[in-house]
Amino acid sequence: MLTIQEQIQALLANPRKVGRLKYDDGKTINQALKQEAKRLKQLIEKYIQQYYDSYYPVEYVRTGAMGRSVRVETNVDKLQIAVYFDDSAYHPSMFNSQYMRFVPTLMDSGWAWKNQNPSIYRFTFFEGDQFIKKAIDEFNQNNKYKFTIKVESTYNSTYYSTL
Repeated sequence: MLTIQEQIQALLANPRKVGRLKYDDGKTINQALKQEAKRLKQLIEKYIQQYYDSYYPVEYVRTGAMGRSVRVETNVDKLQIAVYFDDSAYHPSMFNSQYMRFVPTLMDSGWAWKNQNPSIYRFTFFEGDQFIKKAIDEFNQNNKYKFTIKVESTYNSTYYSTL
């Protein structure tokens, strides 16, 4: 017969069983992860919309694709929510349509052209809106399950790994 500790270890070694464990509020880990992933996605979309509402472009037509590209996935093993943007978040450069730009990183972290005089705000430079950080900060104010968040990005990965 297995000891209680051995039974717990065996249970924790099986992600399918772990996902069915329940919190005090009656939600399984899977249910709580999915609910919280949806909440995080909504927060990111809220902050993207605030960014959109902060100005109206005159040099290009905004498609809104970045706001529709937010994706979240859950990982029961790690009690983690992964955030990423799908391929619709790429947009052709307005100067050379052969070059695709990853819009979320530009809008979140900012950009600056070298040797531009005069500098034109939101055209040749932008400090970034940090909408991902804002959303994660708000999420963590009420992260009762203590889930971790991983922002998946090949761009500016050092910055995103610290959020």
